Formats: sequence, structure tokens, C-alpha cells
Amino acid sequence: MNALRDSGWLLAGAVAALLIGGLGLGRAATGALATIAPLPWGAIGVGLLVFAAFAGMHFRLQLVRTLERHRDQLERSAAASRLIRSASSDGRRWLRVVQENLELVSDAGQAERERRLYLEGARANADKLEQAFERIDGNRQRLDELDAADRR
Repeated sequence: MNALRDSGWLLAGAVAALLIGGLGLGRAATGALATIAPLPWGAIGVGLLVFAAFAGMHFRLQLVRTLERHRDQLERSAAASRLIRSASSDGRRWLRVVQENLELVSDAGQAERERRLYLEGARANADKLEQAFERIDGNRQRLDELDAADRR
């Protein structure tokens, strides 16, 4: 069905060209064109002109579709790239918090209660690191799927 839809303008042009020749519209058009320019206009010539017009519409439509697909792909890729950068930035920030908490835990001057708080903070931010990696992997997978879809 896609092949038929993609070549719709070409088929419409071919049918219009056959109808012009078959219904005698070519002779009427030839007479009108001969009054404008005395050239050897025939039904086939007029049919070819009509077909060329429809073929031009077909190729224009194909170009517009291709440009829209490329634009959409660029927009999706840019959005995924922004999401990956955001997740990477979050991961770096959470990693620094984990490192700072572990340094504070290792400080001998800290009370047991403060050490527990810093360890809990380190665990919570380590969980957030896992979330950042999942976000990065999900967006990477989405980009891979876009690339695979474009290759088809």
C-alpha cells in the first residue's frame, strides 16, 4: 500500500494522460494551443505535458516527505542528546556528593550519628547514580532505534 501511495501522483498523471488522449480532449487542447503557438501539438504531446506536471507534483511530494523525516530525526536526536547530557550532569553531581559524604564519614572527628547520616546520604545518591545510568541507557537505546528505523 505504501508503494501505491508513494507513486500516486505518477499514476494519476498516467491516467490523466490516457483520458486526455482517449476522450479527444487532446484535439481540443491542440486546437487551442495551435492558436497560441503554431507548433505540432498532438494528443500525445499534451498527455506528456500533463504527465510531466503530475510527475513534478510526485517528486515534490517525495522531497517534502524526505525533508520532514530528516527534520524529525534531527529534532529527536537533539532531544535525546539533551536528555543524555542532563543525565550525565546529574550523575556527575551525585557522584561528587557520594565522594564528599564518604570523605566526611572517614573523618575521625565525626560523631556516630553524623557518620550514619553521611552514609545514608551516600547510599541515596548512589541510587540516584543508578537512575542517571538508566536514563542514559534508555536514551542511547532510543537513538539506536531511530538509527535502525532510518536504515530500513
